Amino acid sequence: MAKYKRKTTTDKMTGKRYTYYFWQYKDTLGTWKYEQASTIEALDEKVAKRKSLLSAGINSLTIHLEDYVENYLRTVHFNRVKEKTKERYLSILNCHLKGTVLGRKKIRDLTLALIQSYYNTLTAIEAKNLHKIINPALRYAGVNRDINFFIIPKIFTLPQKTPQEQQKKATRNAVRAFTKAEHIRFIEGIIGHSMEPLYRTAIDTGMRQGELFALTWADIDFERVRLSISKTGGYTKGAGDHYQWLIGLPKNKKTRINKLPKVLIPLLKNHQAQQRKELARVDIIQNPETLVFCTPLGTHLDPSNTLAELKKIYVLLGISNERVFHDLRHTYATRQFEAGMEPLVVSKLLGHSDINTTLRTYIHVLQDLQDATADTTDAFYSQLEATYNQGFTSNLCQNISV
Repeated sequence: MAKYKRKTTTDKMTGKRYTYYFWQYKDTLGTWKYEQASTIEALDEKVAKRKSLLSAGINSLTIHLEDYVENYLRTVHFNRVKEKTKERYLSILNCHLKGTVLGRKKIRDLTLALIQSYYNTLTAIEAKNLHKIINPALRYAGVNRDINFFIIPKIFTLPQKTPQEQQKKATRNAVRAFTKAEHIRFIEGIIGHSMEPLYRTAIDTGMRQGELFALTWADIDFERVRLSISKTGGYTKGAGDHYQWLIGLPKNKKTRINKLPKVLIPLLKNHQAQQRKELARVDIIQNPETLVFCTPLGTHLDPSNTLAELKKIYVLLGISNERVFHDLRHTYATRQFEAGMEPLVVSKLLGHSDINTTLRTYIHVLQDLQDATADTTDAFYSQLEATYNQGFTSNLCQNISV
């Protein structure tokens, strides 16, 4: 344990006395600084982080912004984000900060105006993404007295999206659910296809692609008719820029246990039996930890190959090939809303973090259903008119107006 000192002082405003512990150290420039906390345990944690940063030379005012941000990300920020997020942040760093005029600036020479002027040279999306990594790094620098100001998000004016960028984002985020006719055509069109169990599970449960690729037989309880969704799989960039497959928690970091649609039970049981035979040919014994959807060698499926195969099916069935795998999930959610399912229930089934995500994603679907209520009202009075006579309906309307 580092050598700590204890100090008791009096608050001038309240007159209360309190005790804290502190640890003195020299930064790379030889300036004395200190870390403090109210307990030894809390100070231990601060000291450990500070020593890690000192070894990386982070607190030196002569360090370039690009190096400071990278060191901050790797030693501090990456302790609380997922592997895919780490990969995305490093990509932003390499593409939009390293080697740039701003990136090569020493942090002691930074000004708010300098950062703002650089943001103005970027597109709205580029500036927003870069701000995600620069802002927390410089706030951290301000807290630790590495620079003399805090970078507050509202100080900056990020560039606005061009109409083309807005359209691109709208197209990318659009919900392209199947119509009921397309849904039926798709189900009939994949009968007997090698990927039928995967595609049917996607469109009949609303699971994400990564959740399906990480699903094991232990997650399916045929007796209780339950499906446990507790993990997701995906590629992430590892050492030497090589991609590796990792299994992690679902997007909302919570396990959800949904009822398994009975229409899937015979399909999945048959798939389980066929898979057992295929794996046995290569001397692999199927067990509860075996992936439900895998290659003939028992390894995980490749997302790109899966999508390419799915798009071939779309073309053959006359369905727009602009649709992607995720649209099977959108189709599931849309059918639930059309059946009158409450948004909160759909949100839980899909594994959204909160209901607002569900409402934002399916706002157009909900609006269409809301508009349909007017048709329901018209149908009600049409039924009255058909059952009785026009005079009854007219009297009814007169009474209501009175």
